[in-house]
Amino acid sequence: MKTIASLFLSGALAAIVAHAPAAESTFVPKIPIMEVGDLRPGMTGYGLSVFEGSTPRKFNIVIKGVLTNRFAGSDMIIIESDDPIMKDIGGVAGMSGSPIFVDEKLVGAFAYGWGFSVRPVNGVTPIREMMKVMDLITTESKVSPDELPTSLAGWESARRELARTFPPLPTRDYARTELESIGLEPPDAGADTVTFQPLGTPLLSSSQSPLVMGQLEKMFAGTSLRPVMAGMQGGAMGDARGRDLPDLKVVNGGALSVIIAEGDLALAGLGTTTYVQDDRLVAFGHPMMGSGAVDIPIAVSEVLTVIPTVARPFKVGNALKTVGALRQDRLPAVGGSLSAAPPVLMPLSVHITAPESKLDQTFNYRLWNDRSMMPQISMVCVLESLDKVRMGGPMGMDMSYTITLKNGRTISATEYMSGDMFLSMMAAMGMAETLDIMANNPFKAPGVESVAVDIRFGDRDKMMVFDRVTKRLPNKIEPGDSVQLDLRYQRWRKDHVDLPVKVQLPKSLRAGSYTLRVMDGRERLQLEYTNRPELRRIDSYDQLVEALQPNFPGNQAYVVLLSNEGRQTMDGKVLSSVPTSIAMATQATSRRPDAQGTAPGAIVWESKIPVDGMLLGGTTVTLQVEEPTRP
Repeated sequence: MKTIASLFLSGALAAIVAHAPAAESTFVPKIPIMEVGDLRPGMTGYGLSVFEGSTPRKFNIVIKGVLTNRFAGSDMIIIESDDPIMKDIGGVAGMSGSPIFVDEKLVGAFAYGWGFSVRPVNGVTPIREMMKVMDLITTESKVSPDELPTSLAGWESARRELARTFPPLPTRDYARTELESIGLEPPDAGADTVTFQPLGTPLLSSSQSPLVMGQLEKMFAGTSLRPVMAGMQGGAMGDARGRDLPDLKVVNGGALSVIIAEGDLALAGLGTTTYVQDDRLVAFGHPMMGSGAVDIPIAVSEVLTVIPTVARPFKVGNALKTVGALRQDRLPAVGGSLSAAPPVLMPLSVHITAPESKLDQTFNYRLWNDRSMMPQISMVCVLESLDKVRMGGPMGMDMSYTITLKNGRTISATEYMSGDMFLSMMAAMGMAETLDIMANNPFKAPGVESVAVDIRFGDRDKMMVFDRVTKRLPNKIEPGDSVQLDLRYQRWRKDHVDLPVKVQLPKSLRAGSYTLRVMDGRERLQLEYTNRPELRRIDSYDQLVEALQPNFPGNQAYVVLLSNEGRQTMDGKVLSSVPTSIAMATQATSRRPDAQGTAPGAIVWESKIPVDGMLLGGTTVTLQVEEPTRP
């Protein structure tokens, strides 16, 4: 519990550091600004925001007062507007960052509001706080691949579980997860609590899949990003009508998108630019995800309309022209560089075929290559591809993927699953877990270059569950003899399937006791990690890549002959030639007692039998091999 608690505290401290900009700003704006101390209730002014098209328009505001110490060491300005757009619905998600002026002086950014408010009373982040973010913006990315990700719950625990259970996908709701893990109930707003929070950044998604939208909700829980269904172009140089937009520029009050993904799934957070000077800008007036230094493409955008929902109205629109990169994601604002080259998005392709329905289609995506979010976004893109072909109902599915790293190495795997779409999601999660392990490994930045996924559908459920076995064994088993097992697998409301397994024992086999196992892919993978303890000792990047290589698809029966001589292991190595008593004494002096134990007997013979379906279960038979009586 102490270890978990310390991990939580270190993660929380890291998050605080990411939120906190410099104590005092050295940035000198070229526009007059008004200090918080000069504001008085009743002062009037205006804001700038885009409600339709790409040109900002004014909306009137009145100063209601100042909430002191709303931020750490800073204040929150409270305003009210009588603008017709907000009169009956309040502040609009996507307005975050709209600059507020009083006496033609910049006061701050329209950014916060009360949930379910029936009046447009909102909070403004003081511009002095946002100027601190200006100091941190650089042309070159400051994202460090060596910085410890707060979303991982400790590499040591992950390494111990690598044998079968990989580290969980990162979640931005990190503090809640860690509190619950040590038996503490995290604070939560009750049903009657009215929260004061960021207006939110609509995460405009081109997906029409409820499954995809549900996953996006989970991914971005605890951030200001609010996933909404809305068709968009995702950072292209022109919109769907092919308009030429060479002169479109970033302006104060203009719509600004942060590009998360583009291609056959478009994801972009839509907000408002507060202030742009030379090649730097600040926007939103609140954090997007609170990540600190970031490297994400940004684009000038247009707004189509405002959707007046009860919970929180929001803007919808299109990203029109990529103009630079977001460099900072801090508590007072996000900040970007217009002279920065937009980061290269990671390509992901998903090829889907279904021969019986003559389906053959490829989907292409380009993703924000962030080590915390990229694995989850990749999973969502696979789910989006599956939804686009709408292969619902029971089915058989072959899924293979290849992850190409920048050093030229690849990690590949193949999985066969049979069932409904839920199993397809599980296959996509397996790919995402591998990406997560590589992206967040503690040894070195792997540089994921691209991901290619290939999915082949059958049109029916082909699941076979082990039922019984009939043994055909000689009265006396000697090396070189044949052993036959007749396995029967049951199918749902269909005829059973008989699987004959013939094993030709090696002539070099020594007399003794052996175990013959017929198993499915999951059991074979478990045996691999148990039989090869070196795969569970992850002390280097190369060992990590090696540990991710074993792959046993579910549409094969694995036949394995094991010796029954148990083997002592120490520090990931098999002590096969050391007597048990000496091995145990040596283990007692090891610095890593968690890496000690026993491994089953060595694999002396192995074969695999392809089957037309997903195999579940198997059998174990003990063989007693006698000394040969014939030459």
